[in-house]
Amino acid sequence: MDAGMDASMDGGMDGGMDGALDGGMGNGMHGGMDGGMDGGMPVDLDGVDLFGDPVDLMATATPPSKKLLQQVDDMRSRGCCQKIAWSKHGAIASVAHDGRSIELRYLFSDPTDGSWKLSEPTTYSQFGATQPDSRIVHLSWAGSMPSSELAVIDDVGRVSFLAVPSAVNKPVTTRTWDSEPFDDLHAVAGSFWLPLVPPSRQHFVTQYGPAIRDGNAYRFEQSPTPAIGPFHPNPMKSAFLCVTSNGLLKLFYYQNNSTIQQTSLEMETISSADDIITHASMCADKSGQLYVALAHASQQLKIMRVQTDWGLPSQADKQTAPHALPLNPTLKEKRVAVTSWLQNDTAAAGLASHVDYAMTQLSLLELLPGVPNGDGQPWAPPLVLTVRSYVPTGYGGGLQSTVDIWEIISDQPQQLHQAFQQLSSRNGLGSNPQSATRLRKLESIPFHKVVVSINLLHSGRVVCFAFSDGSIQHRDRVTMTEIQASPDLDRIVTLNQMGFHYAEESPSADIGSTPQDVQYSAVIAGLTVALSTAVASMANFDDILILARQFNSKPRFAIDWIGQIVRLLRVHVDYSEGLSQDALVRNTNLQVCLSIMNHMGFGGEFRPRSFGGKFSLITLHVRNLVILITLANNANSQRKVTPLDEPEVVEVLASSFKWTIELLTWISDCIFELEDDVKFMTLLNASPGSQTDWKDLFSYLQSKEEVVLHLLLCSSSRGFLISVCRRLLHLDGLGKKAVQYYQQQFAKGAPSLQGSADSYENHTRLFSAYQKLHAHASNSMIDIAQLEKLLSGLGSQITTVYEQSFRIQAQRVQQQQQQGANANRQQQQQQQDARVKALQNQNELMLLLGGTPFPVLQPMLKKFFETDLQTFKATVPDRAKLYFADYSSLGILDDRYSLLERRKNRGRYVDTFSHVEMRPDSPPPKGQQDSTTPPGQWRRCVRCTSVMEDTTADPKTGLAIVMVNTNQRRCCCGGNWSVVPRGNAVV
Repeated sequence: MDAGMDASMDGGMDGGMDGALDGGMGNGMHGGMDGGMDGGMPVDLDGVDLFGDPVDLMATATPPSKKLLQQVDDMRSRGCCQKIAWSKHGAIASVAHDGRSIELRYLFSDPTDGSWKLSEPTTYSQFGATQPDSRIVHLSWAGSMPSSELAVIDDVGRVSFLAVPSAVNKPVTTRTWDSEPFDDLHAVAGSFWLPLVPPSRQHFVTQYGPAIRDGNAYRFEQSPTPAIGPFHPNPMKSAFLCVTSNGLLKLFYYQNNSTIQQTSLEMETISSADDIITHASMCADKSGQLYVALAHASQQLKIMRVQTDWGLPSQADKQTAPHALPLNPTLKEKRVAVTSWLQNDTAAAGLASHVDYAMTQLSLLELLPGVPNGDGQPWAPPLVLTVRSYVPTGYGGGLQSTVDIWEIISDQPQQLHQAFQQLSSRNGLGSNPQSATRLRKLESIPFHKVVVSINLLHSGRVVCFAFSDGSIQHRDRVTMTEIQASPDLDRIVTLNQMGFHYAEESPSADIGSTPQDVQYSAVIAGLTVALSTAVASMANFDDILILARQFNSKPRFAIDWIGQIVRLLRVHVDYSEGLSQDALVRNTNLQVCLSIMNHMGFGGEFRPRSFGGKFSLITLHVRNLVILITLANNANSQRKVTPLDEPEVVEVLASSFKWTIELLTWISDCIFELEDDVKFMTLLNASPGSQTDWKDLFSYLQSKEEVVLHLLLCSSSRGFLISVCRRLLHLDGLGKKAVQYYQQQFAKGAPSLQGSADSYENHTRLFSAYQKLHAHASNSMIDIAQLEKLLSGLGSQITTVYEQSFRIQAQRVQQQQQQGANANRQQQQQQQDARVKALQNQNELMLLLGGTPFPVLQPMLKKFFETDLQTFKATVPDRAKLYFADYSSLGILDDRYSLLERRKNRGRYVDTFSHVEMRPDSPPPKGQQDSTTPPGQWRRCVRCTSVMEDTTADPKTGLAIVMVNTNQRRCCCGGNWSVVPRGNAVV
């Protein structure tokens, strides 16, 4: 008390006399008179008080909200208190107000106009037995998986797991928390999902970006980042680890029979309240082990290294996959470093002493894994980040947060003198010196805000700090320097460098409309880096589509953006040389480009699509049909029957067969209409080499939104059409044989079909399904075999033109570059081949994006209409039937009459899986009912708004195999399914 009074008096006298003398006569007297007139002296005179001491201008700031105070208290009391979590899958989970249930939300494209919105919440509470006093306190999503998993943790550490296998708002409980103890000492202080094995065999993840400005264009940097484990032996599964308050490390993992099991390790022994672990964090290390950071109530910070042994036999049978073997994991820990997380260096960081004394409670603990530090450079070591925050309870002072940083350094062992080594070996005590691990304190980072979360971006190279006011800050992972949020168009790492920010108004009033506009190119470059990173990490990118859609009014924005995506992801678009159809189907990056084109070209159910939107919609559906028929034809080695022996599968194939024939018929009719179009044929028959007429020809197709010629000329879309024709012919052959077989059997009294009543009924239904398929093939207005011949012949001619014309251009360019110099003949051939490939790829990309191809195709195209098409037309029995046929079920007609009819039939859709008409009052097809599904539900794609029945077949049937691998988890565009009431557009 005396010391405090002395300090106060000393400070008051020193500062007060100086301030009084400096103020003296003049301004000081004037201020005093004004103060007297007002009834008192002013407290604040330009940032100083009456005695000249500085005044905290934040002292009169609005006090923090009760929500912020409660959030900080929660963060201080427990290390796991994340109540909102957004998965890579696209689902947003949050803890409901009652604390006993969660709410699932998602972003979706509104079918009325294509705009993006946030869905209404779907409540879920099936976690197991509930206790009156327990509340859910933490949510954590696993990495991107075929079915994203969510860990739900309550305040006593009980863990339940949910999966989202089919729809973002339809979770399924995979493990309840009934077996967990109801004990406060088991409260979870930290959690971690093991990373997934990357799809590449080299265990590298490509990091895209930054985008470096080069004039008005941008070049993209790419760097492979090693994926560090440990990993689950099953590459499609992850594992969940958590640290409890009493020092237990729990591992939840999938056994080879797909059940979730648990093992644990006692890392710490709790003997007093100071030993309780308040916060914990984990990260993977390049050694294949885990680092674990523990913060105790006694202000100790401990670093552990944990090794995971999955219990697999050392010499396992090479023919047996690791995920098929039973797992028996064990955990081993080693303490590597200890320090105190409260160190008296905050005064150097610029914080006032009274604030520093109040910041003695830890609110956040994060472990950041090591990252590569450039080519040939050693890795940047792992970092330990702790956050201590000050939140005033009233009007005194402002918000503060201090981030303390430690590096985990592994020092090389010191070599002993040779004499000591000989002595130790003579005594039998020789051992190799071990490397020592220590913590090195780095400079703390002060913030005048409250840090609520720390996340890693761009493969761990960027650290993102999120604050309580909704703002964020990006810092370089290695140097911890701030990445400026102000617009920086020379080096784009994050989207906020281009002006994007979290506000209601649009980020930019005008970005230009051509690649020559710097802001226009910068936006495209930034969105390209962001989307490519999401695709490389197998994450949902609907949030990026939301940003991109606001620029959809720019005429060429979608085309230029997709062109850059193709360039950065190196999407293979040239299939003119007849590559494997399997490679075409497995080209998921091409599907991503088509999905973006489809969404950007969609303006609503009752509005016409753009040229690219219609082209991509048709291509995506044909691709999906190829996958559907292929899976139905392929038998599972573990099943004695194929999917084609099940009536439900053949029913789906029959309806899809009918829909596909209608599509091919429509394409044929459109080709015939082009032949009858006088303006089109005039432009086509113009003098060879006329660049103007050739460009006008495709501009004319763009104005009419006539996509059929691009569908035939583009090698990828033509490849899908050829594939589906061949599969239809195969199904037609199977259908004829099946009908003949059943006709013979029933004519004989069905002796081989006798058995149980269910078996006989199954054969009857199968016969009926094959009859439908055969009828659809017999009633086709075109000859599928002749159409396949036409398309294959067109592809061969295009390949010949490419080889001849582009080879000549390549030789001409090579001669100009060499200028008479002699070069190796093999090198010349390789250069020519590379040039030809580049020209082919450029032409195919222009066709894919709906542009104008090179004029070298003009002679071949004239021959196609004059000769080849006439041969095909001769096989069509009645051209008038094609013209007057009803193509409304295709959903691609967007003339005025078709849109009016679609609006009149509002609520009617075509199932994107089975291709049958769906009505709000019609039940699901037989064999696709699901007893667990509430009656009257549909699935709607959140991206392209397609619709299908919300059905789940018996897992043992072939229908389940077909559904799971086609439309069960994702729409044909790659978007997520959401469950909506029957007949409704949204939840």
